[in-house]
Amino acid sequence: MNRGVCVFTSVLVCLGLLGSCQRESQTSDVDFLPAVIREEIDVLLDPVAYTTAYNSYTDAFFDAIATCMGEAGHSYFTPNGVALPVPIEDSLDNREVRGLGFLPPVGDYDDFGGTDQIEQELNEQEIGSLSDLERDAWLSTESQCSQRAEEATDRLRPGDSNGTEAERAVAEAQEWAAGQPAFVNATAAWQSCMAEDGFLFRDQVDMREAVIRDQVANDYRNMWAQAVYDARLEGADLPQLDFVFTPEQRNDLASRQDRERSIAIRDWECGRDLAAVTDELVQAHLSQRFE
Repeated sequence: MNRGVCVFTSVLVCLGLLGSCQRESQTSDVDFLPAVIREEIDVLLDPVAYTTAYNSYTDAFFDAIATCMGEAGHSYFTPNGVALPVPIEDSLDNREVRGLGFLPPVGDYDDFGGTDQIEQELNEQEIGSLSDLERDAWLSTESQCSQRAEEATDRLRPGDSNGTEAERAVAEAQEWAAGQPAFVNATAAWQSCMAEDGFLFRDQVDMREAVIRDQVANDYRNMWAQAVYDARLEGADLPQLDFVFTPEQRNDLASRQDRERSIAIRDWECGRDLAAVTDELVQAHLSQRFE
């Protein structure tokens, strides 16, 4: 399997558990206004805003590398497929189709295919055609250009103008909220409601991780991603499900997708009060700190 496709699941786990995959920011002596930090917090709390901002950052980062490499006289293929899939709008209709929406369903093409790895292989082919001296110069220039690109675009990364402060504030607010009686009671009610349909989870985090970390489902996604990637690399027609999976695998995949959709629909029905309580508690804690 292509080494790039193997990271597919881990990237989406980061998306589903938003915030856990952000790189630590460097501390700064600059005093940021609370309003600036609060804007960063709003992005961190909104999966769509976060992934949109993150994708803008990655586009700018790789474009800056390509420009720098070109100015130095080197060819460089810009990765175009490293963007995180922007979460779909959370609605009952979408849950009925895509489940919890953290992982794209097998059968889609847009969120699969490792197009970034295609560009990476083209870069490796370019390096392989060079002499030892030329290859050393290419790699040295890429390293320098990457450093310059990071310095030029770091301010675009979500939360990074004072990211550690914003991330710490969100984590503290969520931790505080989780210990409040209103949250504990709402979680217990959610747990009881989910159990009525046979879904036994400690809390919503446990539910999400159970879906995201389903290894067999992830194997199916990696198989599909590899097939789409290979077709795109070879310029062939995109594959159909019957080409990638055996009938038994397709039946098993369908069963797992049905279960995720059922969990997502039940969570929608059971989780409305919990969502309202959580948001109210988190916002109250943040307001006390910054307003």
